[in-house]
Amino acid sequence: MSVYHDEPPTILCPENIDVAPEKGEATAVANWSQPNATDNSGYVTVTSDYVSGTEFSIGSTSIHYNASDPSGNEDSCQFNVTVPDVENPSIICPEDIEEYTDLGEDTALVTWSQPNATDNSGSVTVTSNYQQGSNFVIGSTVVYYNASDPYGNVDLCLFTVTVIDVENPSIICPEDIEEYTDLGEDTALVTWSQPNATDNSGSVTVTSNYQQGSNFVIGSTVVYYNASDPYGNVDLCLFTVTVIDDEPPTILCPENIDVAPEPGEATAVVNWSQPNATDNSGYVTVTSDYESGTEFSIGSTSIHYNASDPSGNVDSCQFNVTVPGRLFIL
Repeated sequence: MSVYHDEPPTILCPENIDVAPEKGEATAVANWSQPNATDNSGYVTVTSDYVSGTEFSIGSTSIHYNASDPSGNEDSCQFNVTVPDVENPSIICPEDIEEYTDLGEDTALVTWSQPNATDNSGSVTVTSNYQQGSNFVIGSTVVYYNASDPYGNVDLCLFTVTVIDVENPSIICPEDIEEYTDLGEDTALVTWSQPNATDNSGSVTVTSNYQQGSNFVIGSTVVYYNASDPYGNVDLCLFTVTVIDDEPPTILCPENIDVAPEPGEATAVVNWSQPNATDNSGYVTVTSDYESGTEFSIGSTSIHYNASDPSGNVDSCQFNVTVPGRLFIL
């Protein structure tokens, strides 16, 4: 008589296993003890989809074990082999970069070699805050590259792009200016159009030793304009303001003078006050062909005074000194 057997075997799997890969590797060999299976029949066959010592890729793999007896009764169990990826990717950035601004621009087009990133998993995503071939403004900008793998491991590198402005501003002064003194003054009020300055940076400061609408003294004065940008680049222009004095001095001579000689004399000493001369320049030279206190002979003599300023403008006046002769009656 045959005996019907319906009691399944019993099999117990190991606990879940975590195996870290070697550095730079994406796999790891996992070893475990073969599960023991028992059956009331005393005969049991154990099979599995993996064997101990298998090389597993990063991730989690389910290992299934099946136990069966000759009557076809079965039991199964499973556990997980996990190969975690805890290794960061590797990325190396270029060295720091210095570039000069493009001509007439406040930026520079900067290129570099795209950094390569590697990861033991074989899969890495690279992102950056700037792409090579971008325009960078004057100053220093930090560029970073971020490398990440599918398992959340990250590496970061960075470098600095420095854009240097060495381009001078541009400023053009007016032509030289000539002006005549204002009436009665030793100066002239001189105006001109304020020069415009430009710079590639878009920011320029203009200073001058004189402002338009200033009073300038007689003679030549150099006016300069200085244009500077925030980065120490400078341009300079200059022109000359010449103030011409064409206003003559003013001189007023005394009235004509009559002086009788002493009895028995044919001459007389004549005195007068030196004429006052004025000039808008404040400087005037007075000359004469005679001086007060000169001895004059009988007759009429013209006395001339000449007033001149440093610019060559002249005024003159004259008066007569008369020494009358005495009348003798016999």
